Amino acid sequence: KAISTMEDSGLWQTFHELMEETGHFTKRARALKIMPSLAAWEKQLLAEYDEHLTSADIALHTMRLMVEGHYVEMQDYLFTQMGNSRSVNVLETSCLLLKRFCSDEASADTTEEREVDVIDSVLALLIELAQGPNLRNQEHLSHLGLVETVFKLLSANFVQLQRAAGDVYPSRVRLLKSQFVQVLLALLEGRQDKRIHATMISRIDLQVVRERIVFVYLYFIFGTRDVSSGRASGSKTVAVPLGGQTQRLLMNSV
Repeated sequence: KAISTMEDSGLWQTFHELMEETGHFTKRARALKIMPSLAAWEKQLLAEYDEHLTSADIALHTMRLMVEGHYVEMQDYLFTQMGNSRSVNVLETSCLLLKRFCSDEASADTTEEREVDVIDSVLALLIELAQGPNLRNQEHLSHLGLVETVFKLLSANFVQLQRAAGDVYPSRVRLLKSQFVQVLLALLEGRQDKRIHATMISRIDLQVVRERIVFVYLYFIFGTRDVSSGRASGSKTVAVPLGGQTQRLLMNSV
């Protein structure tokens, strides 16, 4: 079933260029944000970066709505726009943007709240593109380095978000990492073969899995104790404040 009977390559090329520009902007913007003072033109660059983040977030959300509810025809159309003079693979473009934001633990540590909004939108789109299941999209995503990226980020601390919340494992990081795991589950959904299972096993870091299970368990044990004893202030039900004795005990136990 054809989604479009008219040339609409301009739409997809605009999406691709927006994601490319936002990704290229990221490294430069982060370098500016750690400088003690900025010139007027540098402040303008940061303002433009914020505008790019807003536009990218809206565009990604729109793409997700196009495929919401396992709309297989549109899932396939976002893979390749047959009949257009130019085609954009939305899966590849989205994965590349994710890597530009946080390709490893070091870059993840510099990620800020506004960037996490966009990362959330990327992950939500990738999940929708894979679910159904859409076998071709699942297999393609599994070969784009997505699995490796997810496992790197599962062990990342996201230091900027920690500092903003004053917590070792703030709720925003917990929700983000749950999205990472949901992406992996979406790649496996409804498979009647072992292709992606084999791919994932060959790329999985079992040490990361073990450390995450132990860390999350101990965080909630220690964090609940700190809140109930008054060591952690606020309305949270669980928290481990940065720089305290509980944090040192937690990190030494993992």
